[in-house]
Amino acid sequence: MYYKYKPTECYRANSNFSEIVALYCFDRRLRELFLIELLRIEKVIRTTVTHVFSSYYGYDHKSYLSLNSFNTKGKKNLSFAQNLIDELNDKICKYSKKHKAISYYNTHYGYVPLWVLSTVFSFGDLNKFYSRLKYNLKKEISNEYNLSVKDFESVLYILCAIRNKCAHGDRIYSYKKDCVSSHYIPVIKYHTLLKLPINNKGPKYGREDILALLIAMKYFMKPKRYNLLITNIENQILKLSSKLTTISIYDVTEVMGLYKTWTELKK
Repeated sequence: MYYKYKPTECYRANSNFSEIVALYCFDRRLRELFLIELLRIEKVIRTTVTHVFSSYYGYDHKSYLSLNSFNTKGKKNLSFAQNLIDELNDKICKYSKKHKAISYYNTHYGYVPLWVLSTVFSFGDLNKFYSRLKYNLKKEISNEYNLSVKDFESVLYILCAIRNKCAHGDRIYSYKKDCVSSHYIPVIKYHTLLKLPINNKGPKYGREDILALLIAMKYFMKPKRYNLLITNIENQILKLSSKLTTISIYDVTEVMGLYKTWTELKK
């Protein structure tokens, strides 16, 4: 028995290998540019979350291993909180002999502060931890970035999703096209400032594409560093445009969601 492969996509007429390589290299460079900044953003958010949580509940690991520290309203939230606590406990056990700082605090002080344990959190772990917090803590954290709780959670999703794609070498320029399920970021002030065209779902661009990522990142980066990122992406687009023959650079930026006003994010 064998499976006969039936391709559902095909190359455009007159496509050439050099174009494919150029697009691949462009996407690889995008991943490199984004990953550097997303790792920094991940660290910034981790610091904020652990600081706010610890300021309320203290540094002893009993605080984050207690149901009283999380949203337990309703059976669903109670189950989510208990699962999170189990996972945190598992991390302490797993890394107590592998991670120097965790081992040190456990041995010398008998507890592991959240800021220490969080160093072995993935972005997904951090996202999950935030989602299980009580509303007042969520609000204090999201206020640090001038976002509502709901908007902050939506923004976290795309930051986490594309950070993981970058880390694993997945294609990202066509993030929206590759998404298995839709997860839109909210319509926020930058969608209006960019004067994006509107369809029946709201802004046509900037909801679940590379423009959405850039809008999300703007809330967490210093202006100078953010503007440099935009400039570097502009340069990569310009570099790619000179190597395309069967498609135009507009075809690429359209997939990315980079509407003609996108560079105004630098303002």
